[in-house]
Amino acid sequence: MESKLIGRWSASGRAIEVARRGDDLVLLAPGAPAELAPKLVPSGPAEFTIAGGSFTGLTVTLGERDGAPQLVLGGRITLPRWAENGVPSVVGTPGPDITTDEATLATYQRFYETARGAGGAEIAVPAGISLGAWVGWLSAQQVVLFHGSAAGDIDELSPRRTSYELNDEGERGNLPGVYATDEGLWSLWFAVVDRARLRGTIRSGVDQVDRPDGSRLGVYYFSVDHRELPRAPWHDGWLYLLPRDTFTQLPVLPGGPPSHEWCSTEAVRPLARLRVRSTDFPFLDRICGHDDGEWLHYSEVTQAVQDRTVETVATTDGVRLRFEPASDLADVLAEFGRLSAEWMPEVSVEPDTDPTVLHLRTAPGLTAMLQHRFGA
Repeated sequence: MESKLIGRWSASGRAIEVARRGDDLVLLAPGAPAELAPKLVPSGPAEFTIAGGSFTGLTVTLGERDGAPQLVLGGRITLPRWAENGVPSVVGTPGPDITTDEATLATYQRFYETARGAGGAEIAVPAGISLGAWVGWLSAQQVVLFHGSAAGDIDELSPRRTSYELNDEGERGNLPGVYATDEGLWSLWFAVVDRARLRGTIRSGVDQVDRPDGSRLGVYYFSVDHRELPRAPWHDGWLYLLPRDTFTQLPVLPGGPPSHEWCSTEAVRPLARLRVRSTDFPFLDRICGHDDGEWLHYSEVTQAVQDRTVETVATTDGVRLRFEPASDLADVLAEFGRLSAEWMPEVSVEPDTDPTVLHLRTAPGLTAMLQHRFGA
């Protein structure tokens, strides 16, 4: 089995590699220090267990989908073989070390006290203080959570889902809740990426690797479709600091190690909000590009469906769409149904007895997302 594991596997635009290093089998991620790579330890017949890093404790096995091999993490997350298509792998960047003098630390602490008592109001970063450096320091204190947004007028975050998480095999991204993270530098990404101008998906996250002294190093990765990079789809945005009281930390997958994502099923009032300039994002010059070719085709077909819609009605489990009759309508809706089954499997596309009507149904937690997407 070991020989079949060795090689590169595709993880949302990153070429994760299983390699032999001396006596050890290790899991390499582009941009992460190779000397700190997690090990794969034999744990059963045709099974290994990850030792170290964000995915420590997850099993690694080989699976198959449509006749092609898959690397399976934790019995749930599947990674196909990396396909060389000319688009380079997304590469991570190790986070900065947080070392500073006592005077700066005192300034950081005073600013945090100001933020904690701001009652949700906007606060300005003191002169001479880097927002990114302060956010990195505050993340390490583990006292608040962070939420990045393009909107600066949020007085209360409501528990609903209006966007869709692709390939949510870990079952943590498509929940009806308020999402936040304990990694403020990651959250800055959601403040500066301009989703309104962006075609395709955004991919981002932070993995951790273990140092010999027992501390952990965060490795951050950020990516948009490679065709979008020349357009620089960034803007100024907002960072919200949130109390932790109502949040639950989500696991990487059910029963697995904790992730950096947190979710609250209750409404949350921010402690404070801060303006974020795109230049405040410390990884702005290290954003990578992945290939969204197939997803972009699905987006185009979805847009064609939206353009042809003359009536949208919200239902208890989704939306009902009505169209004007057209000679190619059946072909467009059939293609939409085929692609939806692949890219949004939680959404059921159901034709009506009336050929100009289509029903889209989904689970309760994603109803708001579906209605938001189709303007119901």
